[in-house]
Amino acid sequence: MMFLAILFLVTAISMFQYDQSIILEWTMTTINSASISTPIIIDSKSMLFMFTVSFISFNILIFSKAYMFGEINIIRFTHLVMLFILSMMLLILSPNMMTMMLGWDGLGITSFVLVIYYQSKKSLKSGFITLMTNRIGDCFILISIALVMSQGQWGSLFLWKDSLTNTYLLATMMTLAAMTKSAQVPFTAWLTCAMAAPTPVSALVHSSTLVTAGIYILIRFYDFLSHFIHFNAILVWSGSVTMYLGALWAMTKKDIKITIALSTLSQLGLMVMTLGLGMVEFCFFHLLTHAMFKATMFMCAGVVMFFKQHRQDFSNMKMKAHARTTAIAMLTSVFSMNAMFFFAGYYSKDMILEGAWSSPACPALTLILFGSTWLTATYSTRIWRGTVSTKMTRRTFFRKNTQFNNPYKARYTSNNFKLLEVPMFLMMTASLVMGSMVFWISFYPSDVPIMPKKAMWWPVLAPVGGACMAAFFCPSNKSKLPHRLFFKCMKKPEIKLKKLMNKPPVNTVKTSYLMATKMMIINNIIFKNTFGRSMKRIPILHGGATSFMQYWKYFHARQAKKDGCHVTKKKQITIWVKFNLKFKRPFLKLSFKIEKYLDQGIYTFLGPSTLNQTIHPMSKKVLSINNNKTSLLLTMTLVMVIFMIPLII
Repeated sequence: MMFLAILFLVTAISMFQYDQSIILEWTMTTINSASISTPIIIDSKSMLFMFTVSFISFNILIFSKAYMFGEINIIRFTHLVMLFILSMMLLILSPNMMTMMLGWDGLGITSFVLVIYYQSKKSLKSGFITLMTNRIGDCFILISIALVMSQGQWGSLFLWKDSLTNTYLLATMMTLAAMTKSAQVPFTAWLTCAMAAPTPVSALVHSSTLVTAGIYILIRFYDFLSHFIHFNAILVWSGSVTMYLGALWAMTKKDIKITIALSTLSQLGLMVMTLGLGMVEFCFFHLLTHAMFKATMFMCAGVVMFFKQHRQDFSNMKMKAHARTTAIAMLTSVFSMNAMFFFAGYYSKDMILEGAWSSPACPALTLILFGSTWLTATYSTRIWRGTVSTKMTRRTFFRKNTQFNNPYKARYTSNNFKLLEVPMFLMMTASLVMGSMVFWISFYPSDVPIMPKKAMWWPVLAPVGGACMAAFFCPSNKSKLPHRLFFKCMKKPEIKLKKLMNKPPVNTVKTSYLMATKMMIINNIIFKNTFGRSMKRIPILHGGATSFMQYWKYFHARQAKKDGCHVTKKKQITIWVKFNLKFKRPFLKLSFKIEKYLDQGIYTFLGPSTLNQTIHPMSKKVLSINNNKTSLLLTMTLVMVIFMIPLII
């Protein structure tokens, strides 16, 4: 596989240098005057994408050999992954819509089998949702093939608008098919459901295979589809909504795999929006760089979950110092997704941001792109701070590895499990080099958009500001920087709280009720005395909402508990500490309603239980019509209409 990746890279460089495209066609059989042939296209885009798929597949196969060690059906799993990769390669190399359909359908079938690999109820449910969405896209592709038949050939590279009869219908079908495969709104539910698959499959699906198939189809057919009215507008608005909602949903999740999946959703929306703005080369460039750092991030997440006994909650998932390679690879992928300087994601995302600023798009789209980039930097930094501690960061770069009495340490240091470090190191190198390599090969200086000097701060402010917001407002048990910064402003509230707690216990219900109704507002902090349940400890929250889901850790919580644990004779005074609730609740309600009604509501409405509840009363009404005189009247009316239509014509 690595030999094929190197061969594809050399071919891509030569194709870029000579600006050529080659179509090879093998005639398989001939029946009378009809010949059945298999064509393959070799150009710069297909070879560069084949290099990306081959390189990532090679590393993931090595990673899965160590990660899935001990599984019963490991050979079957490897065969399914190879079939999945073969389907994607067939889709990339095919200029023929029939062979393209084979690769497209093969991706859907093998993805369903891989999602239900663990054979549980959750994986089966997720697999059926994935299969249903992919079958919708398959139907759209079949309708597109039937419409292309009116041109007299199957080729996808030789379509022209004037020779087709139903051109607008063809453009609509192909756009909807690509949107289902790339999880655009409203076909987004299957992307998070696919997380039921093993982690190596998730790394392959969300990097360079299944989710990128729709984007690749749109890039291939863009010269044909861009002639139609409203095509670019549909892509721009669909991509912008998907991009922003994906980033907003990722801010509300604590599951590491679902958060990375929602980041993939946001990046896919960015690619579709870029394609709608007419920046085809920039879209393809970001497709390649995103594949590298997203596969790296999933592999690091798999190692972190392994050390934490397959727990996926990254709110307190601190790595140990013996996983130094994983920590460095995670940091590289996070910096690349944040578009930090000179990483792979910087070259592609910076060009997209500058191109969007220079495009004649409305200012609302520019603000959505800016906000989504800001949120991307925030939740990716949250993942870093949740999975790797501050002490681990210092040990990663400045200290030697320390030994731990961890039961998983023996397996990690074994010869088999050491294979995890080789693919992570290769993917980490690709996350560093891929952006600059593709930029040097495929772009000329005249292709790069140039922004005015006054606006050059815009592509830099979004990732840096988002990362700083996550660093200061997301919790970390190791980092005390936010607590030290706010120590002076929190010192006076602590003294007043101690004075309140040092009051003698209340003996009567009346006086305790009066104390319970008091409210003290200090420095935007609400200490609300609530007269309620009898508890021996004060239920103080670990912090208040300064971002959408995370809380500041109140560093005087222990002292407040010690001073406030006085029990009255009849009722207990409980004290709640809440920060900025009015800022948190609207965003949580919006994301919850969108995910419930738009994302899950479609499958609930179209599910078998809802259809059964709808069809059963309708069938009863139809039977009641047949038993009444209404059926006779309807029959006579229908006959009269049938006989009157020829007379009217």
